[in-house]
Amino acid sequence: AKWEPPENGYTKADGKLVLKTGKVIDDPLKSMTEEEKDAKEKETKCADCEKNEATRFCNECGDKYCTSCYAIAHASGKRAEHTFVRIGPIECEECEEKLAVKWCTACDDPFCDDCFDKIHSRGKRKLHCFCN
Repeated sequence: AKWEPPENGYTKADGKLVLKTGKVIDDPLKSMTEEEKDAKEKETKCADCEKNEATRFCNECGDKYCTSCYAIAHASGKRAEHTFVRIGPIECEECEEKLAVKWCTACDDPFCDDCFDKIHSRGKRKLHCFCN
């Protein structure tokens, strides 16, 4: 069997990164200052809490939110009519609180472990398969 690099690439012992295409590059994080690293990390965080990964981008506000902060900020008033697009990590379709770790191939939806087990515990759904 022919060896192929992992889908997301990997890091060699010398610190160089090998992309999934096979191209070898220097690790861009090694040339960044601490301030640049902090700014890069904040790019993926929620604009309100700055703690959780952003999973929604509000089309009207132009800000990134985690699921719970979006719900709070857009609970009433004109913001309740705002729309969003999903970004970043995929959240569970059922609870919308945890990040999805399973994709049901029959439902064609993402689920966290708990919700997948609960929804697929009986009936015809018990026969559904998932991928990670």
